[in-house]
Amino acid sequence: MELRLPIQELFELYESQIQKTGENVRSIDLGLFYIQKAFERTPDNEKGLYLERLLKEVTLKSMPQQRIINSILLQLQKKFTGK
Repeated sequence: MELRLPIQELFELYESQIQKTGENVRSIDLGLFYIQKAFERTPDNEKGLYLERLLKEVTLKSMPQQRIINSILLQLQKKFTGK
């Protein structure tokens, strides 16, 4: 049995951190790191539910955040296309 991280709650925490003005960017980066780990263990049929939330206003995010998001997308692409 594989341990799953609570992806829904991680997204809620991540989005609430973004909403707070002047919030520490490192805590947002850490939230994305845990979302990335949660994606790895989320069933394939649920991953699509979170993509829109992940990509929301992606161009407004910092470069480190964009790199983490790109890494998640590349993992998904590799999983579903084999490339």
